[in-house]
Amino acid sequence: MSVKKTILLQIMMIVMSLSLSSSICYASTLTVGETGGLPGHRGLYLPVYLSSEPGEDVAGAQLDVVFDSTMLAVQDVIAGPAAAAAEKEVSFSHFAAGRVRIVITGFNQNVISDGVVAYTLFDILGSAPVGAETVSLSDVLLADPDGVEVPSTTVSGSIDILAATPGGFNGPGGILSGMAVFLVIGVWVIKTEKPCMKPSPY
Repeated sequence: MSVKKTILLQIMMIVMSLSLSSSICYASTLTVGETGGLPGHRGLYLPVYLSSEPGEDVAGAQLDVVFDSTMLAVQDVIAGPAAAAAEKEVSFSHFAAGRVRIVITGFNQNVISDGVVAYTLFDILGSAPVGAETVSLSDVLLADPDGVEVPSTTVSGSIDILAATPGGFNGPGGILSGMAVFLVIGVWVIKTEKPCMKPSPY
């Protein structure tokens, strides 16, 4: 191989390596946390976390929280510490059955730091069977301070629907049941206790 061909090949390899490196795209990630409760439990806080790669500044977001509406219901969505620190407001709407749309925005260009950006308050329906219910994210749009879209990835979370444990905190024979029995006995003793009789002087 001639010297010219060798140099030309080296130049082509350098150009290809630069092209590949420039195509690498960093993304910010939204991750749904985990929580759990018994059927009928209300107001479970399920966090959504933001984590961004260096150079990926997120100043606003829109996302859909997707879940099984026969098992779960959303009663509210509130701002997380990371969104609040950036002076962002959180609004939501029941976009469709099993889908809640969340918008995180503010009248500023403050960058949202890594952390919890929103809490979704879930209710577990009383008829929900025991098991882990997946909660995922869809149609995510992240924007930087100039309104330019930031590439994103998502990680699903779950809500564990637990079975009542006999002898547990609130099961038959559990702590609460024992406290109730103790209170009943205490009231009965107080009511049946005879008043003190002063000894007769005669």
